[in-house]
Amino acid sequence: EDDQKFAEAIESSFPVIMAVAPEISSRVVPPEILSSFHENQTRYPIPSKLQQLLSVQLARDSASSFTGVVAPISEIRKASHSFGSVSTAPDSDGVFRHAGIGSRLGSLNFLSLPFAAYSAIATDASVIDQSLLDQEGRLALRFLGAAGTFKRYPISSIIKSFQLLEEGQDPFIKLEEFKDSVVFVGVEAPGLLDLRPTPLAENLTGVEYNATVLDNIQNQRF
Repeated sequence: EDDQKFAEAIESSFPVIMAVAPEISSRVVPPEILSSFHENQTRYPIPSKLQQLLSVQLARDSASSFTGVVAPISEIRKASHSFGSVSTAPDSDGVFRHAGIGSRLGSLNFLSLPFAAYSAIATDASVIDQSLLDQEGRLALRFLGAAGTFKRYPISSIIKSFQLLEEGQDPFIKLEEFKDSVVFVGVEAPGLLDLRPTPLAENLTGVEYNATVLDNIQNQRF
């Protein structure tokens, strides 16, 4: 029941981009999952200029092609605006300094999560020049600081604020905080394995890494 309510909320609001995690796997991807991705990309195709950039990366970077995928459940897949890949590899020394534009799963191409978010909000997806790509077709990131550089809120405070609003009371967090914003939802507990070493932070959360990539795209500061 909660999943169904979540799907309905996603479907009836602003564009919600869900994460998919392409992986190297011997498990066959169920046809219904591939079919739902094909249908989604027919409805919301990757902008042609981003598709060109992605093709350049995929031609250079063999590590960005995958055989399996961890995907949202059916109700969420059907309700999502689009999907973004979160399969990102570090440099050879284990530090994350670069961002790929996307991944390939069989005949399907996925933009990375921040590029998928950008394509959903941009009026002109031509901001990335191919000269910025390295030999593997990736982008060198300009990190803005250590962990906590971007505004973040615990989900418990969001939920409590919603309850207070429903009761006619002042929330902990004002709705205006999110006006005209792109919001990433993620986890940061060490046991959930979404911490990444970067040049400015020993353990940057994956959600802040993705926010960094989107910031670099929007502000042209790779």
